[in-house]
This record gives sequence, structure tokens and C-alpha cells, in this order.
Amino acid sequence: MFCDERTAKEIGLLDCLDLFQPLTPYGKEQKACRPFLPGEEEAWQQCLNEQAEIKQQLDAFSIREPVHALLANLPDISPVLRKLEESRLLDLTEWYQLKTFLYNTQKLHSLLKQTTLSRMILKNKAMEKQCEKAFLLLNPAKTRTSSFWFDDAYDDRLKEARKTLRKLQATVKRDQEQKAAGIAEKTGQTCNRFGEWVVPRDTEGDRLLKEEEELMLVRQTAHESVYRLKNGHPLSREIAGWEEKIARIEQEINRWLVQEMAPLVPDFRQWLVHITRFDLQWARIRAAEHWQGVRPRWSKNQFRVKSAFHPALEQTLNERGRSMTRVDCSIRRGVTVIIGPNMGGKTVALKTFGLIAVLAQYGFFVPAAGCEMPLFSWVAGLLGDGQGIRQGLSRFGAEMVRFRELLKLPGTGLMLLDETGGGTNPVEGGALARAVTSFLAKERHYSVHVTHYQEVLDVKGIRLYQVAGISGQMAEAGAFYPDTLEERMDYRLIPVKEGRKNIPHEAIRIAEVIGLPSDIIRMAKQQAGEKAGEKQ
Repeated sequence: MFCDERTAKEIGLLDCLDLFQPLTPYGKEQKACRPFLPGEEEAWQQCLNEQAEIKQQLDAFSIREPVHALLANLPDISPVLRKLEESRLLDLTEWYQLKTFLYNTQKLHSLLKQTTLSRMILKNKAMEKQCEKAFLLLNPAKTRTSSFWFDDAYDDRLKEARKTLRKLQATVKRDQEQKAAGIAEKTGQTCNRFGEWVVPRDTEGDRLLKEEEELMLVRQTAHESVYRLKNGHPLSREIAGWEEKIARIEQEINRWLVQEMAPLVPDFRQWLVHITRFDLQWARIRAAEHWQGVRPRWSKNQFRVKSAFHPALEQTLNERGRSMTRVDCSIRRGVTVIIGPNMGGKTVALKTFGLIAVLAQYGFFVPAAGCEMPLFSWVAGLLGDGQGIRQGLSRFGAEMVRFRELLKLPGTGLMLLDETGGGTNPVEGGALARAVTSFLAKERHYSVHVTHYQEVLDVKGIRLYQVAGISGQMAEAGAFYPDTLEERMDYRLIPVKEGRKNIPHEAIRIAEVIGLPSDIIRMAKQQAGEKAGEKQ
């Protein structure tokens, strides 16, 4: 398990992956992302470097749109390749699909040859020659085209047989046109473009056509009668003979093509691997452009983000005419604590960190101005309400069961904890939050614990951040309502020096500026001050 379904849902991963849309059938088949894990740092950075180069080159040479179109129009030739491997004949549609694939692959390679990406699809001259060989097998004429039929150029016998057949068919057609003209002159009735005479039933025209020896009644409804020229032209048997001969020659060509193309199937499969990789990279680039992603870089011991944000939340805010606060944070082994009031943006920050880590390890550029991180064995957390109703557990019970399971996970992971102990009474909740933080401070994992319990401040060795909150200037602006809180709240994360105890009581400040009675605010401040004094 790298990122379980619950964590993926809570951090909003699916909203981002919905933007990850490969274009080819092969890319779509492999859309399920596989993460880069510890030990794969070099391959991870190579994947990211490659994306940077692809984006830069496609933009520099203004070939984004044609590349996009060629990828989108590549047909699925996997069933065709299986038939070739089994030496089974292909029909015209399947040969057309194979030729279209080769035609578009060569055009894509030709576009990329203008750039530094010339070896992304056809890696070397040998591949170019094999691709050209395969294409020419399906394109024996001089004119290069993506269409396919058993061209006359395949066999002189085919060319002569078709030439003879066309002459015979032209003779039959001329004879039929002369007969049709004679019938029209005698009856006053002309045939339509399908070679049929359609007249109202039981009329004079119907009677006259019925008397014509060259015509036969082919169908009749309650309102009309339909006639055609009788079959049996003197040349019909000869025409059928030539058609059979042409079909036999086409079968010979088909068998020959299968014999020639089957040995090239391994080459096709190799090209498909390269095309799939390019398609997935291009899809990653386009997805990350939605959140102006930056390339994450490897760091051995630090997960640091600069101006990080959550794309899904930002989109929601933008639709309301607002922008999202960017956050900076540095997370190391042990535990990083983010403290602040409810409604202070702690959970959003937590989900943002989890989302960035998962996107990065899936090979995406991330929503931040800067990012460096190690590769984690897993990313998981206690997020959301944690209800275990189906298991008959309370919120608190389900939370503890999940926490126990996370501690059993192997390797070094990124653990995201949202208000541990929040599902029980405040006294025990605070004690538990402190105990969990103390335990994680000594663990190998990278843990982020967001909480409003100030008991965690007594834990030694933690990295502490505080939500900036509501400044005095904002508070002095006067009373406001809860739905305008986000306009007054400063969601930035401010590093807190170790040993500092005087964290502001933001919950009381929020209640005050919202406009609660002054007596309530006074008593709350008094009790909070007394508790702070007891701790000191």
C-alpha cells in the first residue's frame, strides 16, 4: 500500500487525477499510477527531468497541437498484433489500422526530430528503418497515404484482372443505361439513381412497367410498386469469374503480408512501449499545468514545500472571487506540529502536504513554488471524521484502530494526523494528543500532527508551526459573521521557536470578533490565563 483509498479521498487526490488524461489506447490502459518508491530516486528524477524537457521543447517549436492530435488518433492495434503472432489473416479494416498506426508514428517521430526529443519514439536508426519497412509493406505505390487497400502495385496480375473487370462492368453499365433509356421512352417512366422504377401502385405507369420484358417486380407495398432490370446479362458469368480471380489474388497478397509483417511484431511492441511512455508523460504535463506545477526535487532528510496550495480548494475559492493562501513548511523525521484554532486552515494545510507528496511520487509536478522531499514508503493518515459505523466503532475507537495499523506499516512513511484525540473528552484528548506527539517524535516516520491542544507544546524535539490567525488589526475592524471569517483569517504557517509557550488563544479571539457577549469573552480569557499559569 502506498496511498490507501481513504487517504486518497481525504486529500482530494482523485480531483487531481481526473485531470490526468492520456490520449492513446495504450496510455489509457496504463492510467493507474504506479508510485516511485524508496530506492527509485534516480528513475523518479529522470521522469521529472524528461517532463521538463518535453514541455520546453514542444513549446519552443510550437508543436503541442500536432503532437496532441497524432497521439489522439493512434488506433489500438493490440488485437491486430495478436492475430499476426498467430499467423491469422487480417481484414481490410485491420490492415488500415496497422497502416494508420505506422503513418502517425512516423509523423510523430518526424515532428520530434525537430527537437531534442528525437529518440523518444524511434530510438535509433535501426528502429526508423524497421518502421519504414513495415510502412512500405502496406504502401507499395509511390504516394504515401494512411489509407489501405490491396493496391494494384502489389501484383501485375491483380492490376490486369481489375482492368479487365472494369471494362466488363463498363460494358454492362452502358447496356443497362441503353435499356433504361428505351424503357423511359416507351413508358414515360424513368429510373432513380439506384436503378429502380418506383411508381404508384395500380396506375397506368405500373401497368406499362409490368408489361416490360426487361423488368421484374422486386417489391410492392400498399401504395407503390418497385421494378428493376432483370439479372442475367450475357457478361455476368465472366464478371463473376474475374471477381473470383481477384479475390484469390488478394488472399495471396494477404497471406504474403502476414508472413512479412509477423516477424516485425516485436518491433511494434517496442514502439508501443515508447509511445505509451511519451503519452503518459504528456498527460502528466497537461494535468500539472492546471495547477502551475513545479518540479519536486530529491532531498535525503527533509520534506520542504514553499508556497504550497491545494488545487481543488483554490478552484472553489476562485469561483467565489477569492484566492488561497500559500503555505511554507519544512517536515523532517519525527513529528511536525501545526497548532491553531478550529477553522484556522490546519486541516487544509495537512491535506495539501499529503497531496503534494502523493502527486510527486506518482511522477507529477506539484502545486507549489518549490518542493524537495525524500521518497516515502507510504502516505497515510487519520483524516476526516474517522467514523467506523460499519464496524460498530465510535469515531474515537475507529481513529485508534487506524492509528495502530499505521504504526505497523513497513518502511518510512508520511503520516498525517488531524486532531488526534478530538473524538473524546478534552482532558483525555489533550493528554492523548501529547502522548501521540511524544511517541512520534522518536519514530522513523515523517509525521505531521495538526491540533488545537496546547498540551503538545510540552513535547521535546518537535518542529512547531502556528497558524498566523487573526491579527490585532483585523480584530479591530469590528464584528463580523462566520461566513466572512476566511476574509479576516491569515492562514500562513509561522515557525515557532522551541520553548515558546505563549501561543495566542485564537479561538477566543475569533469568538470575540464575531461578537459574543463581553462577559463570555472575559471569563474565557481569565480561565485560559489561569490554565496557562498552571502549566508554567
